[in-house]
Amino acid sequence: MTYTVGIAVIAVLGLLTGRRLESNRLFFPFVAFLIFCYSFVWTQTGEVQAGMIHMLTAAAAWAAGAYAASCVERDQKNGQIFIYWILATVLLQLGISVLQFVGLQLFPTNAVTSELVGSRVNGSFGHPTTLGKVLLLFIMASLPFTRSTLRRTRSAAWAAVAASFPMFVLSGGRANFFSAVVMILLWTLLLPRGRALASKVAIPLGVAVVGFASAGVWFARFEEDPEGSTRQHFNEVALALIPGNPLAGTGPNTYITTAGPTDMLTAQGWPVHNSVLLAAVEIGMLGTILLFMPLLVAFGVAWRRRREDSKTGDFARAYVSALPGISLVALTGWGMMSDVLPLWLFLAAFCFQQQLSNKVSDRSLAFATDIR
Repeated sequence: MTYTVGIAVIAVLGLLTGRRLESNRLFFPFVAFLIFCYSFVWTQTGEVQAGMIHMLTAAAAWAAGAYAASCVERDQKNGQIFIYWILATVLLQLGISVLQFVGLQLFPTNAVTSELVGSRVNGSFGHPTTLGKVLLLFIMASLPFTRSTLRRTRSAAWAAVAASFPMFVLSGGRANFFSAVVMILLWTLLLPRGRALASKVAIPLGVAVVGFASAGVWFARFEEDPEGSTRQHFNEVALALIPGNPLAGTGPNTYITTAGPTDMLTAQGWPVHNSVLLAAVEIGMLGTILLFMPLLVAFGVAWRRRREDSKTGDFARAYVSALPGISLVALTGWGMMSDVLPLWLFLAAFCFQQQLSNKVSDRSLAFATDIR
């Protein structure tokens, strides 16, 4: 995948600079687990090798995100460049999505997916819900920049958030849309008292308008798929597999070949619609704990710092606000364990490391900005 090259370049730059970032230690046990199981437990097939590359890329993405955070200061020029990168990506996806909506065949999905999703847009990704997951993560990373001391940075961050919502509607991912709404509302509620009063009124009002305007889309989606398709069936299939290899699992990327012989739908290429259960089958309960533990540790730090009226507090509030929605998406689909996993870990580490970095105090930074 092309993003593997980008992650590798950033991670190598981090190694060459010699920066020892505390957050990177959290993924050492997971990487050690992968190497041990690949060497002594899992059968070294081609699919397991591909799964190992994916998992190690995700671990490298955490290190790359932490290093990027150490180089980016929200209220300086490099922070502005970072949010411009997010905005440009969102606008590119919006342009592609609009062209898809009017009927242009750009980045078409495969035949099976196309039959299931109909006219829903997918941007440059292989599935409409993948587009929604990427946008959800971009909103998490953008929210702290909406409180930058630089006006252009704030404007770019809000533009990235606003441009995402039409694609949530056009892609038709219910969990993605409602998760984004919950994130925005929680962010507003967690803002420091006495600050950003206009935002505390304008943001919920804007969300209400978007929800009302798109209500017809969501009613139609619930009518065509009221019970979430066959999710419960797939959950039962996955739960039946876990006791066979409870600690180390069957190996990354082996779910279909493991569960396929026991279930006809799975044999057609459909994994369990639950990222946690998917991980538990493939890398075992121990591997799942080691994979998700850094994300929970980051949440614990964010929860403690969520009340701080500072840059650190803003990144903490964004991470806390994002967790309920991201958890909902992860528990109702497998996408967070597939293509989106590296981006998830990259941006999670970025937000986490921003809370740990205190090279420049927020007060002195704001003072310097005012002088300019």
